[in-house]
Amino acid sequence: MRAIGPTPDSVWASGTRSPATFSPPERRRTPRAALRKLIRDEPRFIPAHVRLGDALRALGVPNEAVDAWYHGFETTGSPIF
Repeated sequence: MRAIGPTPDSVWASGTRSPATFSPPERRRTPRAALRKLIRDEPRFIPAHVRLGDALRALGVPNEAVDAWYHGFETTGSPIF
């Protein structure tokens, strides 16, 4: 049976929508929340700390961004911060 219209896989592969587009609204997560969960689950994963700080800075909350980077440094000890 052939699907009518775009399927989640075909649309995502084409780059026009993210997989979250096809998730129920209650399961969608903001990037900030997703990064915070990732940090809780994998506290030594440096890219999550860096990206969270970047996201917070882009949202216009630079003090929270600095806190995120500081927490990343305290947790990982990485000089990237």
